[in-house]
Amino acid sequence: MPPSRRALLRTGLLGVAGALAGCSGREETTTQTTRTTKSTPRTTRHSTDARTTIGETTEATRTANATAVEFVHRAPVFGWGVADAGTWYYGHVLDGEGDADGLDASSVPGDVAGQDPETVRRFVADTDFETTAILAVQAEVESSSHGLDFEFVNRASSPPRVVAFLRDRDRAEFGSGVSTLLVRVPAADASRVETTVVESDFAFDGRERHPVVTFAPPNDTQFESVRVRGRDLREEAVGLPDPGGALITEPDAASAFAGAESVFSEFVRATDFDRSYLLAVRSSFDALDYFWPQSVVQDGGRVVADVRQYDPQIGINPIYSSVTLTRIRASSPPDRGTAVVRRYREARPNVPVETEIVPLSADPEKWRRATRTATTAIETTRGKTTATDTRS
Repeated sequence: MPPSRRALLRTGLLGVAGALAGCSGREETTTQTTRTTKSTPRTTRHSTDARTTIGETTEATRTANATAVEFVHRAPVFGWGVADAGTWYYGHVLDGEGDADGLDASSVPGDVAGQDPETVRRFVADTDFETTAILAVQAEVESSSHGLDFEFVNRASSPPRVVAFLRDRDRAEFGSGVSTLLVRVPAADASRVETTVVESDFAFDGRERHPVVTFAPPNDTQFESVRVRGRDLREEAVGLPDPGGALITEPDAASAFAGAESVFSEFVRATDFDRSYLLAVRSSFDALDYFWPQSVVQDGGRVVADVRQYDPQIGINPIYSSVTLTRIRASSPPDRGTAVVRRYREARPNVPVETEIVPLSADPEKWRRATRTATTAIETTRGKTTATDTRS
């Protein structure tokens, strides 16, 4: 996050911070982030106990079965949170009732439509900490109308990752603040679970760059990416064919790739090339496809990057070209490699439907050359999987 944006957020703060089992994606669960408007009691279930109502029972059942709940706030809900972390994202695990007692639900504004402090309390109280933990993810937001939204669990990575989108939550705006997302995870996975946060194009349509970050709690960054998309993103402007890729391993090559006026310049300048390098991948896709690394494995001078292309499939969209830059930590950068771009659809986010191979090189002279790519389209019909290869 640029310093100016972070300063703006801190000014507005008051000093703030699926379950993995049985919740591998949208195709396996119908319960996502809980609507937090409390049901209105309508009639008494048993005349002998006027405290128990149909409305209350419905709310309790819904909260007990929920995968996640999100709320926006300005006062801190933890003793230590995102405002203390030095990054715009933060997370920690509540793996017992003692940890859960540290969550101050009274800081949840009850006058914000769609959220309710009692729902948050009940979500925590209904969690069975013998088998389940709560992953708390936080992100600073410039507007309270934005917030985190649990999307799915990425099982293609190891360890598994909770994926959340930062998007418009359809609520009134009261200024900057913090969005906190509570996600139930199996206790056995809690100590190793990671988080990917993706900024939605829809919610932040006026921006040129959209960040994606994968981190281990509290804020140990694994991959940090920035994506630029546009109908007029020409090859001469970025130095890459479409599709194409590059390994940017030293400052001179970075300057040639992203000049002073480039939309990537700030991200490039923040890269310490003594400790890391940049992976660039260019591709064309529907307007709402998203890219981020699932894993990066280096063996000597060669690297293989497993890149997820996530396709929400909301209908017919215009085709855009995009370039995604990812900062990768390495004491000795690679000089060649491959980006394996796997496409996943929203309906089944853990089943790749297409794979494209993009060659990588650290030599700028090779970036513009035509590359051979292999594309495998995977289709599953009545339990049978078929694959078709094409090469260009």
